[in-house]
Amino acid sequence: TVQCSLDARAFAFYDVPSAQWLVEAGEFEIQVGASSRDIRGRVVVTLAGVATQPHSVVAGYSDIRGADTFNEAAFAQLYGKPLTTKRHTPGNFTINTPISEMAKHSWVARILYAQMQRQMQQMVGAMDREGPTALLFQAMADDMPPRTLLMFAQGKIKLAWMQAFVALANGRYLQAMQALWRG
Repeated sequence: TVQCSLDARAFAFYDVPSAQWLVEAGEFEIQVGASSRDIRGRVVVTLAGVATQPHSVVAGYSDIRGADTFNEAAFAQLYGKPLTTKRHTPGNFTINTPISEMAKHSWVARILYAQMQRQMQQMVGAMDREGPTALLFQAMADDMPPRTLLMFAQGKIKLAWMQAFVALANGRYLQAMQALWRG
């Protein structure tokens, strides 16, 4: 027998507009298992909540079936301030810009992105190309910024090389050479 105590903080989320931790009222199911696929016990707890549901005015927030109603404007309302509108354009690329976005404007990024696509295809192998794992790998490749390559390469790629790559993608050839010289 295992016994766990969960206080209100275990059910809390941080609410940016009110700058405090809140607990929404409602029923919550707690599941216990050997893994996410091997659930061996369930219990439903009902919480009165420390606050009323603060985001009920934002369409689609609580109802995932209405995902198309929870758009960028709704997210900005939930976030409590305007979202940045900085777009990925040449000259503004950073080490956090997705390589797929850079590839739309830069020859060097197209080469790297094509290599990433080949690597993803090898990883997917004989899997269904439209299956969930293949789609997940494609989404990863599409959203991957240069800084992630530093993690995947396990020390074989230097930060200076990624900085040089970003400088090349931005069309700043002298800056790229300087980064390579430092690295």
